[in-house]
Amino acid sequence: MNNEAELIKQICAGDLDKYGQLVERYRVGLVIHCDRLLGDRDEAEDVAQRAFIKAYEKLKDFDSGKARYSTWLYRIATNMALDILKTAKRAVPNDMEDMEGTGALDAALMHDETIHEVRRAVLDLMPPEQRRTIEAYYWDGMSYQAIADELGVPINTVKSWMRRANSNYGVNCHE
Repeated sequence: MNNEAELIKQICAGDLDKYGQLVERYRVGLVIHCDRLLGDRDEAEDVAQRAFIKAYEKLKDFDSGKARYSTWLYRIATNMALDILKTAKRAVPNDMEDMEGTGALDAALMHDETIHEVRRAVLDLMPPEQRRTIEAYYWDGMSYQAIADELGVPINTVKSWMRRANSNYGVNCHE
């Protein structure tokens, strides 16, 4: 279902299983965003999960007239990540610290969201084996050899798929 407003309406009306569609739609991008803030993939996944839970609990308060769901969700996750950094007395990334309390943070969140949507569109165009290779390399942090082992293909095949993704779809692939 592409109509996000209708999906949210159905969830709020009691069709709780539909929330999984929202989670699946934004999970990868939100984890990447949180990882960029926290510098720790496990912590980023935890924050993303907690952000989805909080967003679900507050979904009836969501106002689509003020923001898109994804922007609202990213804001929740960003606030959680910043709280973790401040509580642990870890450095808040300079670009985020300068943006706090300004519209610049919302612009940065929209930028992350746009990048995620472009990546998803590119991946939707790829053949399945190339798509899995890109996901495994960039999102799962796997090496070429680990991808080859998982897919049961020679490492040169993985390298070829990565080069093809770069030349055909503009995906920047290096190893």
